[in-house]
Amino acid sequence: MSILLTQTDDDLRDAVQQAVELAGRRGARARAAAHQDGLAKVAMRDGDVETEERSGRQGLTLSVVYEGRRGLAATAALDREAVAR
Repeated sequence: MSILLTQTDDDLRDAVQQAVELAGRRGARARAAAHQDGLAKVAMRDGDVETEERSGRQGLTLSVVYEGRRGLAATAALDREAVAR
């Protein structure tokens, strides 16, 4: 099963916190934001499922300031390894 769009609010909060903490350990000031948007649609006709659709997006962005320079990184994966990269 795909992990896309299965994160809870706590998972999003943890990913953002991890990104900011890792940047801070490297001496940068940081701001992170995570989002998850999803849509599921099911249509039935005469008691039978006619169509099923699921779509969505998720991601995390990290803005940093380090020695007067600004940078931006982003990922669509929210697992700990992806956030660390």
